[in-house]
Amino acid sequence: MDKKKKQLDRLNKTAADLYQRGQYVQAIPIAIEARDLTRQLLGKLHPDYATSLNHLAVLYQKMGNYAAAEPLLRQASVIDRKALGADHPGYATDLSILAEFYQAIGNYAAAEPLLRQASEINRNALGEDHPGYATDLNNLALLYQDIGNYAAAEPLLRQASTIFRTALGEQHPDYAQSLNNLAVLYRQMGNYVAAEPLHRQAAEIWRTALGEQHPDYAQSLNNLAALYQTMGNYAQAEPLYRQAFDIAGTALGEQHPAYATTLNNLALLYQAMGNYVAAEPLYRQAFDIRRTALGEQHPDYGQSLNNLALLYQAMGNYVAAEPLLRQASEIRRTALGEQHPDYAQSLHNLATLYQAMGNYAAAEPLLRQASEIRRTALGEQHPDYAQSLHNLALLYQAMGNYAAAEPLLRQALDIAGTALGEQHPDYGQSLHNLALLYQVMGNYAAAEPLYRQASEIWRTALGEQHPDYGQSLNNLATLYQVMGNYAAAEPLYRQASEIWRTALGEQHLDYGQSLHNRAALYQVMGNYAAAEPLLRQALDIARTALGEQHPDYAQSLNNLATLYAATNRAATSLALMEQANAIRDRLIGQVFSIGSERERMAYLATLRGERDGFLSLVSRVLSRDHSAVRAALDLVLRRKALGTEALAA
Repeated sequence: MDKKKKQLDRLNKTAADLYQRGQYVQAIPIAIEARDLTRQLLGKLHPDYATSLNHLAVLYQKMGNYAAAEPLLRQASVIDRKALGADHPGYATDLSILAEFYQAIGNYAAAEPLLRQASEINRNALGEDHPGYATDLNNLALLYQDIGNYAAAEPLLRQASTIFRTALGEQHPDYAQSLNNLAVLYRQMGNYVAAEPLHRQAAEIWRTALGEQHPDYAQSLNNLAALYQTMGNYAQAEPLYRQAFDIAGTALGEQHPAYATTLNNLALLYQAMGNYVAAEPLYRQAFDIRRTALGEQHPDYGQSLNNLALLYQAMGNYVAAEPLLRQASEIRRTALGEQHPDYAQSLHNLATLYQAMGNYAAAEPLLRQASEIRRTALGEQHPDYAQSLHNLALLYQAMGNYAAAEPLLRQALDIAGTALGEQHPDYGQSLHNLALLYQVMGNYAAAEPLYRQASEIWRTALGEQHPDYGQSLNNLATLYQVMGNYAAAEPLYRQASEIWRTALGEQHLDYGQSLHNRAALYQVMGNYAAAEPLLRQALDIARTALGEQHPDYAQSLNNLATLYAATNRAATSLALMEQANAIRDRLIGQVFSIGSERERMAYLATLRGERDGFLSLVSRVLSRDHSAVRAALDLVLRRKALGTEALAA
């Protein structure tokens, strides 16, 4: 018996060590052997056997094998209930673990009563000042946070933090975790002023208590970096992400899933900064680690596919993006089920790609399905459901169906106001979206106060150097431009441009867009001399950031070509338009290689405006230039042939 007991101890230690190293595949057979030996030594009704079931289930959950995990967790809870009693803290732990499982698969309705029951057991058994009860409050708060009920989450997190501080002291890692959780909630609520000192305090506690090479300290740096990224302060975020990445690599090894997460976070930052060249290898490295450590059916591997696809979409590489998005969607559907919010996100991402390709017919049912999943899983007052309504409204707006778009945007605005408050940046975004619709509809009187209100919210919540505040100024300037109030528009464009230049750098696409917007204003004012250098600079930025085959680079070429046409440089204008047409032809080839007949025709329809502008230039200015007329005829014949090919496919 002693020999087998020692063998069991060795098995449990080995499994725990493998778990800590992220080697879940290797840990599972060891955990199975430990479970079987526990059953042999102690029987099927012993609490230690229940513990072995929980350990194995957690490993299955880490691997994304939820079907294998659930019955083990349920069996463990039944054993402990019989062996320990329904009022025992050990049984409460089983309920919490089972609730965490349901939360992971998006079954919030099943998770909540389990967490409440666990909380009540520990309150009675341990008392309201015990750290175990504080942990229950924290878990329940995190559930409420997931379902968007921030008002219910905040007092629970505050109460848990107070208990940890009193029971364990202000230098304990569990107190640091409670501060971190409260900070993350405030970040989601848009209260960055409250979040920052809590993140900093938590990081300092972990650094002092655990050392600068501990994974928990790395996580605290990552969380602080995420806050700065949300605030648009990329310069402060980057070194923190890099430090977290270095610590994770040293402490956990470069094949650990947590190391992959640090790579992914740094890549997301670089993508937000417009540095796609730096982002891609990080995404690929995270992708390889997760595939090796977790397998190709794990949701985290699906996330890596999704992130890489979104990068390729931003780079204009639709051929590379679509199969990755489809694969990510299928992984999430299989692993999490068709009612999970993460599956809804996959559907949304695929729809966004189709929308970019002009395939509105394919995008709409995906957006509707995503919206319905979020409504069912999260409720009609959740910010993510509001985001789904917003996405569907933007599609209808792009389709010119303003009557369908407006009520969706108004509903999204109401949800954001209720769930987040009228000073939250996301509420400002909802105001901005509604203003943009009114602007497109020509209702400038309705649009202006909404733009102004959104701008003030962003200024107060994010500060006057945040890129989103720059966006609000830019949008207000655009409104004034279409209203003919150029004197009001110009200083706003200048201010927006300077904010983007300072916050994002002179090679960021948003800064390039700000230069283009100001140039467009100068063009309508007839000040071509002021417009031209701005368009040239915007073109250079697009070339550097995206390359010479990206659709946005083609658009920059057309913008400059329009200026040349207006200043009697028709031949130069024609050359730029032909270059843009060549890029579009390549993109047509991409879409045709992956798209259906409907998708092909939809994408061709999005290019009619550019084609008509090219033909108009030749007709108005270059009708006697034989090479120009030939180029125009070639374009018409090429696009007509492509349309015939699309219908014949």
